[in-house]
Amino acid sequence: MDIQEIKFEQLNPEIFHILMEDMAEKCGQIDLNNKKIAFALLKDGEVCGGVTGTIDFQRIHVNGLGMDKSLRGQDYGTKLMDMLEEAAIKEGVKLVTLSTLDFQALGFYEKRGYKVFGVINDCPYIGRTEYHLSKRL
Repeated sequence: MDIQEIKFEQLNPEIFHILMEDMAEKCGQIDLNNKKIAFALLKDGEVCGGVTGTIDFQRIHVNGLGMDKSLRGQDYGTKLMDMLEEAAIKEGVKLVTLSTLDFQALGFYEKRGYKVFGVINDCPYIGRTEYHLSKRL
């Protein structure tokens, strides 16, 4: 046996296959939807915000929610998250996960019913905090 560095693109599918076999053995099923969902906020046909998420198993992970600074505080974030959650429910999703930094939208997500399940201090930089949140649908 030996260990060697190889290309990510070569190894990742192999590791994924091993993990999925284990998942099927332990859980009796694999419900890997792996669907991407995105909603854009448009102004005069130009993207000025939006939300994206990736569904895997019965979970959606919010990859990002953002919008132009001039449009913040006008409930667009709420509308985008509502649309994402509704689309996720239609796909059979039971759980939403996301992460946010201390200077971003922690309070916004908590008002929407998200609960912090993990905190990483000094991440991604010294002096910053990353919060991991989830919400059952």
